[in-house]
Amino acid sequence: MVNNAKQYFGIKKSFELSDSYAEDEDYWKNQLNIDYQDNSKEFENMGFDDKFDLIELKYINIHLTEAPKSYLKNEIRDVVREHPSTIKLLFLINKFQKHAMISYNIYLEFIDLIPKYKLVLANRNSSIESYDKFILLILFFHKDPNILYSLFLKSKSDSSNFKTFNAPNLTEEMKKSLIGISERDLVELSNSFIIQSRKSTHKTKFILAVPYNNEISYYFKVERSRGMLEKINETIYDTTVEWFIILIQKENNKLTLKLAGELSVGQLFLDKLIKAKFEVDVKLTEVNHYYTKYEIITFLENMLSGKYFIPIGIKFQSDLTGSPFVEISDTRSISGAINELCEIGILDITDVDRISNIKFKFKNDDKKVEFKIKKEKSRYQILMKGFGRRSNKVPIIEFIENNYNIIIKEGYT
Repeated sequence: MVNNAKQYFGIKKSFELSDSYAEDEDYWKNQLNIDYQDNSKEFENMGFDDKFDLIELKYINIHLTEAPKSYLKNEIRDVVREHPSTIKLLFLINKFQKHAMISYNIYLEFIDLIPKYKLVLANRNSSIESYDKFILLILFFHKDPNILYSLFLKSKSDSSNFKTFNAPNLTEEMKKSLIGISERDLVELSNSFIIQSRKSTHKTKFILAVPYNNEISYYFKVERSRGMLEKINETIYDTTVEWFIILIQKENNKLTLKLAGELSVGQLFLDKLIKAKFEVDVKLTEVNHYYTKYEIITFLENMLSGKYFIPIGIKFQSDLTGSPFVEISDTRSISGAINELCEIGILDITDVDRISNIKFKFKNDDKKVEFKIKKEKSRYQILMKGFGRRSNKVPIIEFIENNYNIIIKEGYT
């Protein structure tokens, strides 16, 4: 256990933070979406005791328990006095943690970047791997400040719904080469990719590529409509932006193309990218998975069996006077209620056309999921509701596919 506060805070070699970033407004404002000026003013207005309390709370109480606290407090006082830029960095990193609200699962995706001997510092409980987010951010920052930006972008993916697309006439070898496309090519292509509307043109900018395991995410910004911000002494007009994300996944030796965000622009860009790289015209088509009524009934019966999932909510059409829809829910279980409703003829699970939404919790970890059954002519799709964390949703989608051979489509509102 570290027993020297100066060494731990980054003043010694083991934790040297780049103090220049404390004054890098572009990094905090334009990459991490932190209000740098406002937070800098808040930091400057903090008294010595407030800065000391921030550091003491984050370090002494959690990690530095072996050394006498009186000794550590003296060491921390020296740090606060002698290294204001480092303390400001810690203050801004703390603000980023609170503002970005990044899922713990996203932190874990980057955990291998940190040597194990340093991870010990972030472990809240020596018996289990439970890491403190703030300390992890400091470790990531120390490794490379750009990791925080990658975390921010991965979190943007995690809160997005992706649609899967097929690229006809594109071989698997062609798809594989998309993973190796250079960032320079993406920058050049995005700089020349202009969306023309009736009133104006809209530019596109490639932001960053973030690889992870068998996938890589490409992030872009695109100009959209003009917007207005009304302030006390002035009114500001400017162009707003939207994001789109191209996700290329390798699954069972096949590559899958997915898009999220501003889908229409993303499709056009991916079409142009494929044409520029392979000199072929490929119109992307969205991949949809349809099932028969019998397959949907079988799926619902499996889900309601209680083996892996517990039903906690359902909304369905009814013949009750004055109540075209009936909705019941209970965070524990509605299995008994469903059985009773079926027995008295108010609900029929096999009449899938009358079931609007149905909600379950996963027995393994209590994660909650809600499905919508969508009918197109005589075929059916199952959609997963909401824009919650993909890191929560995707494992359930994969579990259902592996166990029930049903592919759930991400997200509806």
